[in-house]
This record gives sequence, C-alpha cells and structure tokens, in this order.
Amino acid sequence: MHRGVAPPPPPFDGDAFDAPDAADGPPGLPPDDSEFDAALQACATAEGIAAPFPQAPSPDLPPDLLAECLDAAGFAPPPPPPPPLPLPLPPFQPPR
Repeated sequence: MHRGVAPPPPPFDGDAFDAPDAADGPPGLPPDDSEFDAALQACATAEGIAAPFPQAPSPDLPPDLLAECLDAAGFAPPPPPPPPLPLPLPPFQPPR
C-alpha cells in the first residue's frame, strides 16, 4: 500500500478464457462419440436410411428399426421422460 491506496492488480492473463468452454455449445447436444456415430451410420446403412446425417441431430427419437439396430449394437435408447406431475388438490374444506 502506498499512502492508503492499494497497487493495481497485475495485468489480466487472457489465456484461461481462450479455450472454448463446454457451455459455449448449443444446449442438449451430446459430445462427439465416434463409436456411437459409427454404429449409427452402420445401422442407417443397413436400414436404408439416407446418410450422412446432418450436423445437428434431430431431437426426435430415431425410427423404430434404427433404434432396434442401435440397441443390438449395445447402445440402449434413452429412458422415456417422467410423466407430468398431477395438479395439486384444493385445500380440504369440511362440509357445512
């Protein structure tokens, strides 16, 4: 400290923020998995589905035949989403 004033902080090192962060990508997209991509391509070819696939995967589940082929290759389908929660009941009021 010099006369009650702190010295300025050292210069900022920008290297820590140069690398892309996982949060920079679109939400919901899985990381690249070459083994899964190869199995998906093989199943698509076997089922006669057009390939290569677009860069952004569809949010829809694959067709049933493709899903069965991926399951046979050891890639289980994701679990179904949980059912919606029931609406809350109104507070109990005794009869008059």
